[in-house]
Amino acid sequence: MTVAILVALILGWTDAVDAPAAEEIAEAVLGAAGRESLDPVMVLAVIAQESAFDADPCSRRVALDRVLSRAPVDGHPDREVLRWTCGSSTRTERTCERTVWEVEERDGYLYIDTCPAGEVGLMQVLRSSRWASSGYEIPGTGGEVLSRSVSERRAQFLRPEVNVALGCRELAEHREAAGRTAEDPWWKWVGSYNTGTHRGEGAKRYARTILGRYGELCDLPVPGEAGDLQLGVIWPGCADAAAALEDLH
Repeated sequence: MTVAILVALILGWTDAVDAPAAEEIAEAVLGAAGRESLDPVMVLAVIAQESAFDADPCSRRVALDRVLSRAPVDGHPDREVLRWTCGSSTRTERTCERTVWEVEERDGYLYIDTCPAGEVGLMQVLRSSRWASSGYEIPGTGGEVLSRSVSERRAQFLRPEVNVALGCRELAEHREAAGRTAEDPWWKWVGSYNTGTHRGEGAKRYARTILGRYGELCDLPVPGEAGDLQLGVIWPGCADAAAALEDLH
C-alpha cells in the first residue's frame, strides 16, 4: 500500500477534500496502520463512515439572536444544554435542544460541537476515553502529549496525524480485548469501535457497515504500473471483505 493509492481512494470517495488534505490523511493512515498492524483500507473505511473525511464534522455555529437558553451541565464545565430556534425559514422553524461541547461566543455567533458523546475529528475519537486524556502520549509523534487545556487538546484532535494515531490505537486495543491478533479478520472485532464490545447485534451491524464502506473503496480506481485499476484488482483484502460481507448478511 502507498500514500498515492490512499490519496486516490480518498479523492475518489469524496469531493469535499482537496489533494493536500487527502495526502495528509493518507500519510497519517499509512503511518498509524503500520504501527498498529491494521489494514489501512479498513482504517479508511472507518474514517469514511465516522466523518466522511471531514476533519471537524461536529462543529456548527448558531446566531446569538436564535439562542433561547443556555444551561450548564453539572460536573462538566465544557458542556451546556443549548436551546435555539433552528430551521432555514419561517415555515421550517422549530426549537432544537441539545447538549453541546466547546461553546465559544464570538462575532455574533455561538460556535458549538454537536456530537452527542463528544466525538471529535476524522475517526470520531471519544474525548472521554483514556486515549484522549490530557497527558496521554500520542503515538508516532515523537513524545507529544495531549494538552491539559481543553481548547488546545481539541485543536490537537483535529490534526489528522493525531486523530488517526489515537483512533488506530483504540482499534488495536479493541482487537486485543477481543482476544484477536493482526492475523485474524478485522471484521470479527471492528464492531467494538462503535459499541465497546465485539459481541451482539450492534457490533455485527457496525462490522457490516464498515465492510460495505470497504467495498465502496475497493470499487474505486487507483494508480498502478499499467495505469489505473480498481483497488479490488490489486488489493487482496477486497475479495476477503466481499466474502465476509456475504457471510454476515
